[in-house]
Amino acid sequence: MVVTPYFSLLPLVVAVFVYCVVTPPTRWCKQTRGGLLGEEYIQSKQDAFNFARRVVDEGYSIWDEPSTNWETMFKAADNKLHVESRRITEGPFATSGIFVTRATGTITGADADAVYGHFITPEGLLLLDP
Repeated sequence: MVVTPYFSLLPLVVAVFVYCVVTPPTRWCKQTRGGLLGEEYIQSKQDAFNFARRVVDEGYSIWDEPSTNWETMFKAADNKLHVESRRITEGPFATSGIFVTRATGTITGADADAVYGHFITPEGLLLLDP
């Protein structure tokens, strides 16, 4: 059987793929930590209000966390966009391997109401959560 040079490179290509594409997420944000609320069974209107309050509080606490617990994933040279991530290490999602990502940015030349109005449209939501 004649092996072409391309097939002899296959193990190297697989190794590079695993090292460069598959394993990086396991190395990202190693020094970060935190948790997220899990799912809950809502049995009443009061349960829904209580859970909503905890979710809002969690959102504010994530936003208020100091950057020392986050790893910068991207920062624009003009400082108009800064994206940070951290690992989920506590709670029901601890074993999921997912990250929480937050970002701050500046949109110049736009009215705040117009930007908000766009973000609540289906097209705007695609920008926030593709």
